[in-house]
Amino acid sequence: MGEAVGSQKQFGLGEGKAWALAIVIALVLNLIFFGLMPGLMTRAPREQPRMATGDPVRIERLRPPEPEKPRPPVPQETQQAASQPVSPMPQANAPDASRPDIAPVPLELNPALPPSSVSFPAPEYKTVPLPDARPAPVPAVAHQGLYEISELDAPPRRLSGGRPVYPLRAKRMGVEGSVKVRFIWTKEGKIRDIQILEADPPGFFEKSAKEYLDKILRLSIGTKDGVPVDYPMTQTLHFRLGGEE
Repeated sequence: MGEAVGSQKQFGLGEGKAWALAIVIALVLNLIFFGLMPGLMTRAPREQPRMATGDPVRIERLRPPEPEKPRPPVPQETQQAASQPVSPMPQANAPDASRPDIAPVPLELNPALPPSSVSFPAPEYKTVPLPDARPAPVPAVAHQGLYEISELDAPPRRLSGGRPVYPLRAKRMGVEGSVKVRFIWTKEGKIRDIQILEADPPGFFEKSAKEYLDKILRLSIGTKDGVPVDYPMTQTLHFRLGGEE
């Protein structure tokens, strides 16, 4: 009995030492862990890996492929013609080998006929020069100077039918008279070089005669061989109280 009680006491004392040792170890581990905790928290964070930077990447958008254009519809007649079978061409009939060959007939001249003695001369050809189709230019006739009325193609005609103005002084005094003038009618239809050859009585009708020739008188243009020319003319103007004669 005494040994059993003693052994129980020893077992109880040994178990208590084991628990005390375990508690001490746990406290030491906790102290170590808590002592290292601040150092772990203040450690610098790990640097993030840097991405390699290079040239900028250019992104291009690819164009979508163009849609294929729809083919034009094939006409129905063409489809029907394509679907119909092509009929074979009729073969030409081969020549009949059974036909007999026709022998050519020989042509022989009759030696009894006399040879022909008629001979035909060869025709002769003469070259005739063709006339020039272009007509020769007609040389222009140059007419210079004055041509008398008798040399003109036709005598001049008077185109205006006016009368000279009767001078008022001569009319009041009852004076009648005449004026003989000479002038040149140009190929342009104008008058030039008016000359008073004679006035009867002088000093009354000369001015009226010149105004009549310059403003009223009109004559036809004279021609020589169809070419307009200048011609001189002499005319006598009569002044009467009843009007010009």
